[in-house]
Amino acid sequence: MYRSLVVDDMPIVADGLIELLQGLTHLNLKLYKAYSGTKALDILRTEKIDIVLSDIKMPGMQGIDLLKEIKVSWPNCKVIFLTAYDDFAYVRSAISLGGFEYILKIEGDDKIVRTVEKAIISLNEENVARTLIHAADRHTTLADTAPQEAYAWELLSEEKTNETDLINAFVGMNPSLRADLPVQMVMGNFKEWDCVKDQDKAGLLATVQTIIEQYTGDCARLFMSSSDDSQFLLLIQEHGEGYDGAEPVSFIRNKLEPIRQTCRKLLDIQIAFVLHDLPAGWSGFRHVFENLKKDIVRGTDSSLGMIETGALSETTVQSDKDESGTNYFQLYKVRLLDNYLASGNEVDFTKLFHELKAFLLEDSTFRLHKLECLHALHAILVSNIMACQMTDELEMAFEINKRIHLSGDGSWEELQQYRQIASSIFEYKRTMASENSPEWIDKVHAYIEANLADDLTLPMLASQVNFNPSYFSRFYKQKTGISLSDYIADIRNATAKELLKCNKIKIQDVAMKAGYQSSMAFIRFFKKQNGMTPQEFRRKMSSAIFVSDANNK
Repeated sequence: MYRSLVVDDMPIVADGLIELLQGLTHLNLKLYKAYSGTKALDILRTEKIDIVLSDIKMPGMQGIDLLKEIKVSWPNCKVIFLTAYDDFAYVRSAISLGGFEYILKIEGDDKIVRTVEKAIISLNEENVARTLIHAADRHTTLADTAPQEAYAWELLSEEKTNETDLINAFVGMNPSLRADLPVQMVMGNFKEWDCVKDQDKAGLLATVQTIIEQYTGDCARLFMSSSDDSQFLLLIQEHGEGYDGAEPVSFIRNKLEPIRQTCRKLLDIQIAFVLHDLPAGWSGFRHVFENLKKDIVRGTDSSLGMIETGALSETTVQSDKDESGTNYFQLYKVRLLDNYLASGNEVDFTKLFHELKAFLLEDSTFRLHKLECLHALHAILVSNIMACQMTDELEMAFEINKRIHLSGDGSWEELQQYRQIASSIFEYKRTMASENSPEWIDKVHAYIEANLADDLTLPMLASQVNFNPSYFSRFYKQKTGISLSDYIADIRNATAKELLKCNKIKIQDVAMKAGYQSSMAFIRFFKKQNGMTPQEFRRKMSSAIFVSDANNK
C-alpha cells in the first residue's frame, strides 16, 4: 500500500480529489490531505508519503516551493501538479525540478486516475530495481524447493490425484497457503524461454517472483514445473499482506498487466497469462489446472498478454464435452439459471437449462453429482415460485423433486416439467410488469424525488417495487424510453437550477441537496449538462432578473 497526499488551498477541490481516490480500491492507497503547502510539509515529516497531488499556485508556500522541499528530503516521492493555469513556464519549472506529471484541472477524473496509476507503476518498478539484489538469495531458495515443485506439478497432471495429496504438496512448500481457503489460479508462460541461457533461468525466475511480490505482497506464490519448462503457476488467496480486500479475480486482474510491463521493461522478457475467472476450491483445482494448460498453449501464438477463461457471465460458460461432464461447472450453471430467472432472460435460461439437462441425463454422470445439481436447481425454482406466490407450481415442484429422488434413473426425464414451471414464472413476471408498470414507475419516481440527496443505487430503487435490479433497469427503459440514470440526472439538474436561483444558498449546499457528495463532482456534472458552471449559471440568472426588474419599473 502506498501513501498519497492531496494538497490544495481550496477545501472543496482537495475533498473532491480524496473522494475520487477513495472510490478507486484497485489503487490501494492510504490518503492524506492538506489545505496549504506548510500543512503538507508537516504531514510529510511524520508520514512516508509516496505520491503528492498538489495545486501549483497557492497562498503562502507555492507548489513549486513544496516540490523543492520534497525533492531534497524525499527524492523518491512522485509529485503530480494540478492547476487551472495552462502556462508553459509552470510546466517547465515543475518538470525541470523533478515533478512527475502536470495535469490541468479541466482535464477530468480519467486523466487524474491514469496519472496516479502511472506513478504507482513507476514506484513499483523502482522498488523492484532496489530489491533485485535479493534475487540471489531467492535463487538458492528456489533451487532447494525445485524437487518439491516438480512433484507438485506431477500430482496436478495425474487424473487420480486426491485433494489431500494436493494440499499437502502445495501447503508443504509454502506455509502461507491455507487449505481452508479457495485458491485463484493463474497460468503463466515465458515467451522465447528457449532463448534464455540455462544458467540464467533460475536467477530469472527468482527475479520474477520478486517482482510479483512487489505487486501482490505475500498473496501470490509462483510454482514452476522445472526451469526447462516455460510454464508456471500462480496461486492467489485472499489473505496476507498486500491483499486489498477485493474479490480474488479482481485483485489479480489488476496486478497482472503491471507485472507484465515491469518484467518486460526490467528483464526484457515477455510473459503471457491465462486467468481463470471462477473461484476454485481445492476440489476443482486439478480440473481448472488442465483447462489453463490447454488455454495457455492455444494462446502462445497469440499477441494477447492476458486471456481470461471460464468466466461466470451470460456469454461465457464452459460447455464442451470434457468440461460439461464435471459437477464443478454445473453448479455455476445453476447459479446462472437463477440470475436469468430473476432478470427475466428466458432465452438464455432455456439454452442453459438444456445444457444442464443433458448433463443430468448422461449415463456416465454419477448419481451423487446429479442429486447435488437437482437440489440446487430445485432451490432456485422454489425461491422464485414463492416470490411470485404461485401455489400450484410450488406443489408441482416438490412432487417432481420427490419422484426423481425416489425413482430410478429413468425419472430424470421429468426435469422437463421444471422447465415448464420456469415458463410459468417468466409469464407471471411479464404479466405483472405490464399490468402494474405505471404504478411501479410512479412509486420509484416519488422515492427518487423524496431522497434526491441520498446515494440512489439501482438495487435500492429496484427494492422499492421488489424487482431484480438488472431486470428493473431494462424494464424501466422499455416503459419510459430513457434510462433510470438519465432520469435521476435530469431531476438533479432541474433541482440544482432551481436552488441556484437563490443567491443565499452556497454552491456546496446546492450540491448536497441535489445529491452530490462533493462540490467538485457537482461542478463537473453541471457544466457537462448545461455548458456552464453553477457560478456562471447563477450570474446569468441574476442578470436576467435584474434586467426584468429594470424593465418593469
